[in-house]
Parts: sequence; C-alpha cells; structure tokens
Amino acid sequence: IGLNGSGKTTLLRTLSGIFQPSKGKVKINGTVSPLLDFNTGFEPNLTGIENIKIRLMFLGLSRAEAEAKIPSIIEFSELGDFIHQPVRTYSAGMSLRLAFAASTAIHPEILVADEVIGTGDAQFAIKAKKRLESFLSLDCTMVLSSHSMDLVRSYCNRIIWLQNGQIIADGEVDGIIKEYEKSNASFI
Repeated sequence: IGLNGSGKTTLLRTLSGIFQPSKGKVKINGTVSPLLDFNTGFEPNLTGIENIKIRLMFLGLSRAEAEAKIPSIIEFSELGDFIHQPVRTYSAGMSLRLAFAASTAIHPEILVADEVIGTGDAQFAIKAKKRLESFLSLDCTMVLSSHSMDLVRSYCNRIIWLQNGQIIADGEVDGIIKEYEKSNASFI
C-alpha cells in the first residue's frame, strides 16, 4: 500500500521483470504472471487472438501451448466475435477482459496484480474474483497493490507500506492499515 508515487507500481514491474533494479538484485522462485497495466504488451493494431498469443509467449508458453489456450481464453473473456478485431477498437472493459483472461490462463506460482482486482463490470468482476480465489487455493502467491483497504484485508496476510520508494512498515495487515489510515487521515 502507499499513496500515488510511493513506488508500488515500480516494485511490481521490477518483480515482473519489466524493470531492472537500479540497486541490488531481485530473486524470484517461481513463474510470475503480471496483471499490471492492461495495455502493457498489447499491440493495438493486432487482433485479440494475436495479442493472446503474444502475451502467453511472453509468459513463457510455446506457440503451440499458447494456441491451445486460445479457446478457453475467448470463452472466459466473453468477447465473442470481437476477438477477431484489432485491440485498438476495444473499450477499456473489453481490453481488461482480454488481458485478465490471457494473463490468468496459466496457473502462475506468483501473480503480481496492480489495482486490477474488482475492476470492470460487476458480472466480470465476480468471475475474475472466483478465478483469483481458485489460484490462491492452489498455493499461488499474490503480490497485490491497491488503494482499497477492504480488498487488501480480503486477500492479504502480509502488508508492506511504501512511501517514496522506502518501506515504512512490513507485517500484520490490520495494524499497518490502521497506521496508514491514521497518517493519511487528512486525505481520506
């Protein structure tokens, strides 16, 4: 958690291998599936199907493995025939559906999520929540950044509070949220 500009997204992008650390090293034990900015990695002039292949190959699947997952991703995303259209023609909600369905088509050991849970229309948000909960029941580790303390309380058993790229607190969820909210009371 942390205010905008505290370093949450930078940390998640570093954990996902998008950024390299300026100091130190990042050691990841497991496969990472990033759910960051939904447009990251999408080529707007390519179709939904072409973008699915690219995203899955970025996540480490072979072309054949990616192609085998396409039908289930289309079904989960509920994009229908729009899947054959260029992504630049998609609404924000359609892009979210495509990115979420593709990024969660594999069962990651580590899911890195930045402000994406609970977004989209209500029906899809419920469907996405069920998928995330199924991952967590399979011992998937989720690293989540959110401004929703209710969401953090629901999904997290440990919390790190960042401010200006520095760790202010690390530990038990409810206690740190209370301190965070107390320190930002004038803004909340």
